Amino acid sequence: MPYAPYESGIGEDTFALCWLTTKTASPYASPTDDEDEKKRNSGKRKVRLCLCPYGALRRLLEWRRDIGADTLLSSPPPQVVADHAEWRRQWHLDIYGEDATRHPIMGHRLGSLDPSTFIDRFPVDEIKLNYARDMEFLQWHKKKLSRQGPNRVYKQISVLDMTNLSFAHTTARFRTPIGKVVAMLQDFYPEGTTRVYIVNAPMIFRVMWT
Repeated sequence: MPYAPYESGIGEDTFALCWLTTKTASPYASPTDDEDEKKRNSGKRKVRLCLCPYGALRRLLEWRRDIGADTLLSSPPPQVVADHAEWRRQWHLDIYGEDATRHPIMGHRLGSLDPSTFIDRFPVDEIKLNYARDMEFLQWHKKKLSRQGPNRVYKQISVLDMTNLSFAHTTARFRTPIGKVVAMLQDFYPEGTTRVYIVNAPMIFRVMWT
């Protein structure tokens, strides 16, 4: 996921409105560009009340301001710029085109990540900041696809390549910071994935999954 020149992020107000749609009660009123989901939900009641606590929304907005989310693409922190090449070399996350319905396809070669080298190189806060930057780029990319039409693109497809996954990926030293990144993703970038495909999963993956 390369750097600028990019416009600034999608904007705090727009992001907050999209985020709110994922934090309310009914599963049927969330914006979706998934035709299969539209068919399953046809004829069902579309009205929902927003039950998202104000405190959760305030926490989201404060977090975005704290990390400078709206400028992570146009004016990223110097440390993120300095470490970008190494982040890409180790994190192995990229966008590989779109599917037939124009969902971006994100590929993550998680098994190719060297847990020890990665954790030694990137503190937890820097992992979260770099990953937030990747997610901001993804939001920007979906906004770009939406402008090109004909449909609004809200979600992406994730492909996780587990080649070379090993017991080193199961240690607490690796799983604890990655767990914090996953928690950040669930809290501040929820409901963004329409499908997940796991490929080349070795036996150790079943142990980790259970």
